[in-house]
Amino acid sequence: MLHLNVNKNVKIIDKNNSCIITDFDHTLTKPNSKTIWGIISDNPFVPDEYNQECKKNFDYFRTLELSNILKIDDKKRFMDEWVKRHIELFKKYHISLDTLNKIILNENDIFLRNDIKKFLFDMYNNNIPVVIISSGFKYMIELYLAKNKCYYKNITVISNEFETERGIISNIITPYINSANKGDINLDFIKKEKGISFGDQLEDLNMGSNLDLCRVAFLNNHDESFSIFRNKFDILLTGDSSVSDVTKLLIKDYKK
Repeated sequence: MLHLNVNKNVKIIDKNNSCIITDFDHTLTKPNSKTIWGIISDNPFVPDEYNQECKKNFDYFRTLELSNILKIDDKKRFMDEWVKRHIELFKKYHISLDTLNKIILNENDIFLRNDIKKFLFDMYNNNIPVVIISSGFKYMIELYLAKNKCYYKNITVISNEFETERGIISNIITPYINSANKGDINLDFIKKEKGISFGDQLEDLNMGSNLDLCRVAFLNNHDESFSIFRNKFDILLTGDSSVSDVTKLLIKDYKK
């Protein structure tokens, strides 16, 4: 269902002056999908000991990531610490780019939402830039989209990038991109003034802060967060709602 915030002034957007800013995990993908991080840390291509240590980190940091009461600076600090611990595990267990290739090419636990492939094609067909901002990994998201035949020239992926030594992941280029600091990313390279952003966490509100965006959220768990999300976002999507429900409604002269 599409819930329109009556207190927000949601306007029709000219497609020639519009862009799409979107999260990846649980926004372009279904809520029951594994995340890009998750597909690495629960996988037969990596050692069981690595999986066990990742689970301990997940059990601790995931609650902090989803908190609606934690101050943003504290959340950024915790999320950076999570990345640092994961880098140490990459090095400890000699996780390689070749391993990540195998993981993505053999995965069957990341599911795009039902209309996403058509949505991405429609954005390409309408010459509307799509910027994916993710706390996952640029290389893996690009490889996943290419594997699913929906990685078009109008798509830019902004996400974490690896440093390697002899094919083994040795570091992640700083500053880390985490779920709490997406609003710190400069999007001045986008030569558009308006657009739509899609996310599934409150921090996704901050993406593209220099742009005039209609801010849309998927609420994947219909719980006590409903009223918070509905008040914060311009449009809230629940149930089987899709991104296309929004683009068809808001983008003028949208070619389907």
